[in-house]
Amino acid sequence: MKNLIIIFLICKIGYSQNKEIVGDTVYWYNKRKQLTRELDLKDFEKTTNEFSFRFSNHGQIVEIIKEDKLFSGTITNYIYYSKREKSKRKVLFNKTFLSSEKTEQIYNTVQRGGILNLPSDEEIKNWGRGRDGRTYNVEYSDTIKYSIKSYWEPSSQEDIPVALKVSDFIDIISNTLQLEESYTKFRDSLPKRNGYYYNRNGISVKHYNNSLSYLGYSGATKLPLGFFASYSTSYLSKKEVNVGGLVQYNFDTNGFYHLRLQASKGALFFKEEKLRDFIFYSYQNRRINIRSIDNKYQNHQFLYGLHFDNFGIGSGIDYLKQPHFNKTGLLLYASKYFQKPNISATLYSSIFNDKINYKIDLERNFNLGNRSPIGNISVGLGYEDFMNYKDVYFMILTRF
Repeated sequence: MKNLIIIFLICKIGYSQNKEIVGDTVYWYNKRKQLTRELDLKDFEKTTNEFSFRFSNHGQIVEIIKEDKLFSGTITNYIYYSKREKSKRKVLFNKTFLSSEKTEQIYNTVQRGGILNLPSDEEIKNWGRGRDGRTYNVEYSDTIKYSIKSYWEPSSQEDIPVALKVSDFIDIISNTLQLEESYTKFRDSLPKRNGYYYNRNGISVKHYNNSLSYLGYSGATKLPLGFFASYSTSYLSKKEVNVGGLVQYNFDTNGFYHLRLQASKGALFFKEEKLRDFIFYSYQNRRINIRSIDNKYQNHQFLYGLHFDNFGIGSGIDYLKQPHFNKTGLLLYASKYFQKPNISATLYSSIFNDKINYKIDLERNFNLGNRSPIGNISVGLGYEDFMNYKDVYFMILTRF
């Protein structure tokens, strides 16, 4: 008896690995094999279940398995993501397990609708095809056969009875499982990180550019060594935050330096594309080479501003601290973007009772294209007058 069971199992496995493959074997067969591996789906060519069924929509797959009287099913939503356009993509997906009752309901719909007995669209006379539109796939496997069929836009086919049956089946399974709602929920749960999301046909469906990172060299004529780093983002995962920060450090070999730290928060009250507000705190610590008994200074700056379409304005407070005096002044901000030369101009000015400090920055961005490992280079030039200490600043930054 034991030997008979072993022989039976060996035969069953052998048959499952040599199933007859029918249907659309030219294109969709290889496409589905690749997707099966990527989404961790069951390999219908090797399954030994008496009934295995799969329905595929745009970025969505319904899988139904029956063995004896037991039912199991899943909905797999998926999408492709790449950090840069035309770069290597990876697939993102999630699985929702169906109840045995819901799975049995779909099983009965498949059996009653006769979808398993219909030919693939390539075998149907006058079935139109196009480059755009949706293609639905139906896969079925038992112990001896595996079939795969495709149907391009069945609702667009005129005077084809098979197309009507396919459309009716799609409507029933979609409404029963609320497939559109399921996919919308999945798509809305995706992290809003920089990059591109694609459907299975390679068409971009979402593009996010919510964060900016800059890193590079920062120097000045009197403080020639240094670096600059900044990061800003609109989202952390799915939560909108609109925060940013930067650090800039310039120094020389004689012990003089200028450190700047800044933290910002945007879209506080105004969140429109052409009207957004922001607030920032900036801390600066300097030891500079000027004729002074003590050449160490600290600034604490608080500013609230508005950004319009291509210019910004703001005002705040500048608290200047030095070992022999403290000063509080008015901090002013203005910026302007010039589209044709792609140059941004920024002005900061601190007005005290006996002194006006100011700094003017010009920045030019160079876009290197999506195929370059460095997408953007930014070149900056600035002039500052701080407590009669005058210097020219320059930066070369890369954006990641």
